[in-house]
Amino acid sequence: MRLLLFGLLFLLFLLLTAPMERYLMPWLAAPLAKMGVTLELKTMRLALPAGVRATDLRLSSDTASLALDSLYVDLMRSFSARGCGGASIDGRITSDSISLRTSGFDPSECLKVGRLAMKGVFDATVAIDHLSLLSGAFGDETEAHVQFSTNGGTFGGFLPGGENPEGVPLGEWDFQQADLDASYRNGKLEVKQGKALAGGVLWELLGGSLSSGRSGQREVRIDLRARVNEDTPRAKAMIGLMPKAGEDSNGWRHFRVIGPVTSMKVIGLQ
Repeated sequence: MRLLLFGLLFLLFLLLTAPMERYLMPWLAAPLAKMGVTLELKTMRLALPAGVRATDLRLSSDTASLALDSLYVDLMRSFSARGCGGASIDGRITSDSISLRTSGFDPSECLKVGRLAMKGVFDATVAIDHLSLLSGAFGDETEAHVQFSTNGGTFGGFLPGGENPEGVPLGEWDFQQADLDASYRNGKLEVKQGKALAGGVLWELLGGSLSSGRSGQREVRIDLRARVNEDTPRAKAMIGLMPKAGEDSNGWRHFRVIGPVTSMKVIGLQ
């Protein structure tokens, strides 16, 4: 009996310490590569109670990257990740959907999108249904809901568009709050609440759409508006960085983000 118990424990030890990344990496990396995404990780091991844990994981593409300290996925396809400034990220993935909830998420610690930079502590929930996970594409049936909030932070970098090939320079700015509650269905972005107060300028997200372009790529159109909320040089300088736009009777200037997902740009509306 003792010999059998020892053998079982030894077998469990071998399973838990086996370098699973050697066997699973090609299988995991291939479909991601078709989406233009590169997967890197340090180790992958079987983990209790019944799943696989990867460490020092990184997903990257031409326009964005995400790095995590660890990711655990169990047999029921629930997952739990740690990283991004000590954040907890928990969710579940199926053949055509993904849902997650995160608390204490700091994008400056793990997330890069283009030449933008943002620092702050966010709480968020995301749910996406009818999504082609193999291609990462939003189809006509895809539905999504995103909700997040933060009490403040900093952002900066470059927005796509403008006369400068590098984009519109933003410098570095503080924001006091940001809240978003939006849904996507039937190709339309519906915004219940989307606002941010930054550098004395109030920004509001109005809505948008995602459609198929002539080249087959998904085309984005997002409408937003901004208004100087504080009569300060800093606020005027910030609004002056944006493309030229007309101002309505209430002081709002309207902008639009347009173009393929991979090369969006911001234009001012008159």
